[in-house]
Amino acid sequence: MDLGVLIKLVGLVVVAAGVRHTLPARRPGRGGISIAGTVVRQHEEWDAEENHWLYSPVIAFVDEHGTRREFTTENRTTWHLHPTGEKVPVVYPPGQPQAARLISARNRALELVPTAMCAVFALAGLLIAGSLVRDLMQG
Repeated sequence: MDLGVLIKLVGLVVVAAGVRHTLPARRPGRGGISIAGTVVRQHEEWDAEENHWLYSPVIAFVDEHGTRREFTTENRTTWHLHPTGEKVPVVYPPGQPQAARLISARNRALELVPTAMCAVFALAGLLIAGSLVRDLMQG
């Protein structure tokens, strides 16, 4: 197989992966419970590869049944995204407080970084795949 064709086929895989990862994850929509939470502490994790600490806010809230809950965001940064004691917006599907997530503007902006990177890969894959289609139509 020609190396150029192989590279272009890889481009198709890159398109599929980029599109898949660019699409938003399923989020609680209408009917989700919005509540104020409080950052109670910072989860700290040492990144030995990069030789620095990573921080994730630990957020406490009280669910619709009056039960105190805590969760840690998945996003980790080298700075405190939300300082301890800050009130933050939380949302979760009715009856599923274990699925709570932080919906602050800072957290959303942070979530856009990997999405933007996937979109760039999808675009690059589309360009490569487009050249494959053009080559197939010409030859």
